[in-house]
Amino acid sequence: MLQVILPFIALEIRSRIEKHGIKMEESPYFSVINVSPFWREAREINKRLNDERVNLLLQFRYLFLIIAFTSFFAIAAFSK
Repeated sequence: MLQVILPFIALEIRSRIEKHGIKMEESPYFSVINVSPFWREAREINKRLNDERVNLLLQFRYLFLIIAFTSFFAIAAFSK
């Protein structure tokens, strides 16, 4: 699930930032990794832009990661 949803969020963030005329250097296709430079660059650019939709998408990313990891650990804990 992470491999599908995170790149879609990243592509939406990149397209939203490019609508403001800013070209991102990092590729959203490697955004599956949580420590990807894409997310850092997106946060830094959005600090200047303060775009509400990008803020919402970045928050959704954190929420999705929390839900995904919590469900993974819950399944692992109760699968005995």
